[in-house]
Amino acid sequence: MAGLIQQGSLLLRHMEETSEDICTFLRWMTDPATMCYWDGMTERYDYDRVVRRHREHLQAGVTPCMIVQDGESIGYLQFYPIACAEDNDLPPEMYGAFVRPGETVYGIDLFIGRTDLRGRGTGTIVVRMACDLLFGVCGAAHILVDPKIHNARAIRCYEKAGFRHWFTVPGREWQDGIFYDSFIMGRDREQQ
Repeated sequence: MAGLIQQGSLLLRHMEETSEDICTFLRWMTDPATMCYWDGMTERYDYDRVVRRHREHLQAGVTPCMIVQDGESIGYLQFYPIACAEDNDLPPEMYGAFVRPGETVYGIDLFIGRTDLRGRGTGTIVVRMACDLLFGVCGAAHILVDPKIHNARAIRCYEKAGFRHWFTVPGREWQDGIFYDSFIMGRDREQQ
């Protein structure tokens, strides 16, 4: 299957509304090792909710992707344009310290669904691939990630991929009855 970008055995391709992609994503959305960092342990997914979520993302301009290694889907990545601070629930004054008006900005989110592949550098490679795509093909000036402050593994992955801490937004993300701080990190095209 054709992909958006490939590096070695890793391929980033569009997630399709097929039974295979939906069931794979559903398996990850019911895995506590993924959900404790993604949507939380109290969120419940079923096949129909995954389909609805996929369609809603497409309508909202989000590009959902499967991370494929040697022909097997091993994770998920999504990217989306951010037109202004409010699009991503960010304080305009903090956002404006790093982004000038009119600059093209994208956000990305990802996880490695195969837990046995976590902590092996795969996420860092995938983040770099996504940056190459967004800077090179989509014309991004900046790329943002917003891990919850307690997700040390994700923060380290993003740092290894060239992201740096821009600012922290207190109480930005609701998960499992708690408001978590978001650690806003950015990477600039000039870093390429």
